[in-house]
Amino acid sequence: MKSSALLAVLALSGTALTADPVPLLSWNFDEGGGDYATNLGSANEANLYLVGPAGDKINGFSSDAQGVSGKPGDYAFDLSSATGMGATTPNSTGPTAVVWSNSSGLASLSGLSSFTLTGWIKPETTITAAARIVATNVIALMAGVDDRLTIQVNGKNSPVQSEPLYRDVGSWIFFAVSYDGTRTTDNVTYYVGDPAANSLITAGTATLEAGKVKPFAGQFLLGNNSINTPPNRPFKGLMDNIAIYGSMNDASGALPLEKIETIRAAAIR
Repeated sequence: MKSSALLAVLALSGTALTADPVPLLSWNFDEGGGDYATNLGSANEANLYLVGPAGDKINGFSSDAQGVSGKPGDYAFDLSSATGMGATTPNSTGPTAVVWSNSSGLASLSGLSSFTLTGWIKPETTITAAARIVATNVIALMAGVDDRLTIQVNGKNSPVQSEPLYRDVGSWIFFAVSYDGTRTTDNVTYYVGDPAANSLITAGTATLEAGKVKPFAGQFLLGNNSINTPPNRPFKGLMDNIAIYGSMNDASGALPLEKIETIRAAAIR
């Protein structure tokens, strides 16, 4: 049966065909060299520049085949030079990746009614001490208490962190966090990849009354809390395939489990 005929049959039968979600911002780090990763999402320019603890440009890519798939041509963002995970005494320092504040693609985050953050992390030690994964003035994802994640929207913390399921030190961990600002209860859901089952499970639900995402200002950061000297909330390890999905108008940016599982599975094919 030709594809057009098949579509017609499915439409008549009431079967819905839904396309894979398209991210606003997305970086897979497969450039493999240089000092920036290109935004592969639908928003405008949002190159992610890789900088050292002193704010200098660095080649922050991992070696070949060190990305989440392990295949040749798959690279990751390498933050293994950080001196520790998150806040420590004395302060840990480490590299950062930044989308500069004048990048037009950052406007896509302003006014979101709902969104989902997805990505992969490979921690070298326990995820803890407010280590930053994503840091902005309106959306931030960081480590909570050991092996947990916590999200901020418009500067408000989720009162309930994820469950302590982000614990596989030295291995790739898939994470996703959805936020539905159209709801006032149970509107944050954490997800984690389950290596044993090679699938996705829920890692907790929380309530965060923050409404729509406020206007974006400043820079978009990965892996640390600033580019000032010295940034002191580093993530220590590797990151790969970081993406943000969102909707300005409704709850559709808070992706359901089956859509997030599609994203997870696609990275390791």
